[in-house]
Amino acid sequence: MYETSLRTRGNASSRGARCRRLAPDVTILLCTLNGERQGRFRHWQDLNVAALTRLWPHMCPENRRVFGLFCKARKQPFLERATILAETGVYRQTLLGNIGLVAAVALNKI
Repeated sequence: MYETSLRTRGNASSRGARCRRLAPDVTILLCTLNGERQGRFRHWQDLNVAALTRLWPHMCPENRRVFGLFCKARKQPFLERATILAETGVYRQTLLGNIGLVAAVALNKI
């Protein structure tokens, strides 16, 4: 009936805007890292997982697999967490967002 996707890509115009305005992205990254340090990123992930859990019955099998692996990774030690997340293919829409995601994985804030 409904298909829920965990992964998205920015369109060409949003990528172009990112290239033209690096300074705001750097600011966002610093704010994101600061939020990760304070646990806000983890809190947002908790909220997202709770929302997606309610959508489980509507997910296609591939998205169920990816979501299940993501949930499993959140509870693992660093090396296992990083390996599982790499297997899922989960990513953020910008380069700096992906750097923030790597930092969150390293700091156990996902």
